[in-house]
Amino acid sequence: MNTVYCRGCGKVVHETAETCPACGAPQFAAGDKNKVVAALLAFFTGSFGIHRFYLGQWWGVLYLLFFWTMIPSLVALVETFVFLLSDQKQWDKKYNDGLPSGKSTGFAIVLVILLVIFGGIFMVGILAAVSIPAYQDYVARAQVTEGLSLASGQKVLLTEYYADNRDFSNISNSDLTGATSGNYVDSVTLEMANGETVVIVTSFKQSGVHRDIAGQKFRLATEDGGTTWQCGYAIQNELLKGSDQVEPKYLPSACK
Repeated sequence: MNTVYCRGCGKVVHETAETCPACGAPQFAAGDKNKVVAALLAFFTGSFGIHRFYLGQWWGVLYLLFFWTMIPSLVALVETFVFLLSDQKQWDKKYNDGLPSGKSTGFAIVLVILLVIFGGIFMVGILAAVSIPAYQDYVARAQVTEGLSLASGQKVLLTEYYADNRDFSNISNSDLTGATSGNYVDSVTLEMANGETVVIVTSFKQSGVHRDIAGQKFRLATEDGGTTWQCGYAIQNELLKGSDQVEPKYLPSACK
């Protein structure tokens, strides 16, 4: 049995006794640092270093200075479990000048379980918040790729047409060959055909596609008879761009 001397009368008492059985004097020094309290502060206010101020450590100010980086939050989350799982004697030696502060093992274990559960839910929420939008963007870009593929398939035809006719003035949609629709693409058509200028317009379906590209259009344009092509927002001629384009983030880098 581990014993200590009463802080009031000097008699032997058990180290976990909150008061002396003989004189009733409290056995804990004022301002004792409880590891469960420190863990709770670290978990809920760790970003701002409140737990370090509670423990009397001035460098909690570093948490305040860098809280916006989220690094203090991650450090505090680790410290939460370090505090709860630390040996009580070592804790008292480090933070309470060796004076026993009592044990709260049962509560600490329950708290660890709760923190693991809620911490897990919190982490899953963060991952979902990051990964779901990223996945949705990936889906939209993949669907736009179909439009780019179908439009690109018409480039060779138009280049050959210009080589044979030296002009796009009389070209029409009936001259297009190959696939002009797909799983996500509603149609591939020609727009503003005039001399050396022609625009291939890929229109996406209204339904069955990512909501951000539904009904939107992707354009490929040439102004030199098919020698060079520009796409999307990279088209230099404002008259050829159109106002219903797919958002830049869903386009290939060359089209932004």
